[in-house]
Amino acid sequence: MAAATPTAGSNEGLRDLGGTCAVSKNDQCDPRVTVASASQPRWVHALNNALEANKADMHSRFVQLATITHFSFAGQETTDISENISPQGLLRPRVRWVVFRGFLNENTTTFKVITDSRSEKIKEILQNPYGEISWYFIQTREQFRLAGRCQLVTADELDPVLAVARQDQWAALSDNARKQFSWPAPGLKQDSDGISEDTRKALYNPPPVPGTSPPPETFVLLLFHPFSVDHLQLRPNPQVRTVHERVQWSINKQPDGMEIRGEGVDESDAWAARRVNP
Repeated sequence: MAAATPTAGSNEGLRDLGGTCAVSKNDQCDPRVTVASASQPRWVHALNNALEANKADMHSRFVQLATITHFSFAGQETTDISENISPQGLLRPRVRWVVFRGFLNENTTTFKVITDSRSEKIKEILQNPYGEISWYFIQTREQFRLAGRCQLVTADELDPVLAVARQDQWAALSDNARKQFSWPAPGLKQDSDGISEDTRKALYNPPPVPGTSPPPETFVLLLFHPFSVDHLQLRPNPQVRTVHERVQWSINKQPDGMEIRGEGVDESDAWAARRVNP
């Protein structure tokens, strides 16, 4: 179906994205960019549809989370600070699989993940909170790449809403999942000297912890706040690729001085979408 020709101040052809329009300095709608409010971002609908269509695949909620770590030069000194070198050492990507635990609430685009406070990713996020998530759905042949900022909700959280969210996520875990936060610290060498096999096994089979109990300090709710989403659909021919960006990020990237305008739109919660070559 052909899109209606946009006119000055018109939202024709953009209603499926929330009824707002990206306009340029000459007050004309730009057909390359469309805007949706955060309550109904287009990419969230696409992601929910993909999750529903792929729910029979138990791996559909596993995503790859990439962070940045500072690889120190042990015993070496360098003054060569290039694009991939920091004063702390070489910047290196680190990636691992995590489980998508849903959105923080139905009105937000914030992802929930859980992790152990003793894991390496905690140090990496404290050094640099920015990361990326990569997600592929086999049944529908879709890829989502999300860039965003990580936030750690720990036992010291002062925000009462986030503290409750951490408690609720702890209660939602299975007994076996809760046990893992009482295991020995991840990544450390297993010292078996002088320890019997039964004792070693017991370390990984602590007593069950009820979900109604306060979460241990090792339990961290990791929030991921996306500001850019790259959605690639491989099934159509040609393939379809759409890039979604939060308005406050996309405004500064427009080379032609575009501004975002829409009736009742809170710019801090708006998303712009544009079709790009796959």
